[in-house]
Amino acid sequence: HLTAEYNGKDGLFLVGPEGDFTVDEKKSLLQNDFVPVHLGPHRLRTETAVLVGGILMSQYQQKNPTI
Repeated sequence: HLTAEYNGKDGLFLVGPEGDFTVDEKKSLLQNDFVPVHLGPHRLRTETAVLVGGILMSQYQQKNPTI
């Protein structure tokens, strides 16, 4: 889950296109130190996933303001 991996520092999360990333894209991301995470048990539309990810990161930063 995103909140288990995010440490509060500057971060970048990528939201896959509807239908997910291709196998080659996933391999490339892993080779470049991206950590796969999910936002919960339900599949979200791309537009919704961007908002949820940003909100989760913002909430983490508010709970941990010294980071």
